[in-house]
Amino acid sequence: MSSAKKPNKTAKRMTLIFPERTAQRLDRLQTLTDASSATEVLRNALLVYEVVAEAAARGSKLMERTQEGGLALLPITLDVEICDGEPDGGEVRPINAPDLKSHAA
Repeated sequence: MSSAKKPNKTAKRMTLIFPERTAQRLDRLQTLTDASSATEVLRNALLVYEVVAEAAARGSKLMERTQEGGLALLPITLDVEICDGEPDGGEVRPINAPDLKSHAA
């Protein structure tokens, strides 16, 4: 009988090809976060991305508290469907994009 581990049937193996700059970012994040692997970095990044996308879909803006204590809008573009109470309804616009309806004459 083989002693090799069988792959987890709920996992999906993927091969990703990144440009050098992206690979360097991944390495930097792995070091910065003390992650055990690049896979761990990507898994955590997806969790953060999911939280941000869901907040954006609710119409939230992504902000940071500055060292001076003020709030600054983060310049991140993320296309999501903005929820308006309907599960599959809403408009699509980038996160942090101005709400053009509120500026209509």
